[in-house]
Amino acid sequence: MAPTKFPRIALALLALAGVVLTGCSGQPDQYIGKPGAVSAGPGQDAAADVAQFADIGMAADALLAMPVGATCSLESVVSMANGQPSPGETPNSYLARRGSAYRMIGFATNSQSGTVPASVRIVLLGGTAWGIEARTGLERPDVADYFRVPAFSSAGYQADAGFDDVPPGEYRVFVIGTDGSTEVACPSHHRVLVQ
Repeated sequence: MAPTKFPRIALALLALAGVVLTGCSGQPDQYIGKPGAVSAGPGQDAAADVAQFADIGMAADALLAMPVGATCSLESVVSMANGQPSPGETPNSYLARRGSAYRMIGFATNSQSGTVPASVRIVLLGGTAWGIEARTGLERPDVADYFRVPAFSSAGYQADAGFDDVPPGEYRVFVIGTDGSTEVACPSHHRVLVQ
C-alpha cells in the first residue's frame, strides 16, 4: 500500500493557518468594539454624555426616494457602559436600550464617485426617520483593500449615541453620506431594536 500524502498536506495547511492567524492578531482591532474598549467610567450616566438620535423631519418615502450610490455597513453597536457588543436576536441586528449609550461603528463610501463622504449621518427608519451625525475619516485599510479603491482607506465612521427620544420598535439603518450639496443614501441592511 502506497503511503498517503494527506498528513503532509494537512500539516502544511495547519502551519499556513497558524501564520495567517498570527499575522492578523498583531493588528489593532479598531473597527469592532471589544470588551473594555468603550466605557463611560464608574458612576457616569453614559446616555447623558452623548448626542441623542433626533427626528430629522424626513418621511420614510422621502428617504427611500433618495439616490442610492453608496456602499456602507453598520458593523457594531457597543454598549458604552461595559464595552460589550449589543447584538440583536437575528443576524444583522442590534439591541439598544433607551437611557443607555452606544458606540456605533461602520464604514461608508460613495461607490459612484470612488470617494469617501465628507460627512455621514446614521439614520434609523421606522415610521419617522431619526438621525445622528457620525465622525468620519477613520482609517479602514480593509475597506480600501476589499474594494481595491485606495481612497476608501478613510471610510470608517463612528458615533457615540443615545436612543432616549426614539420610540421603542425596530428600525432599518441607513447611512446618508454628503459631499457638498449632494446626499447619497445607503441601506446598511442592518436593523436596530430600540427598547
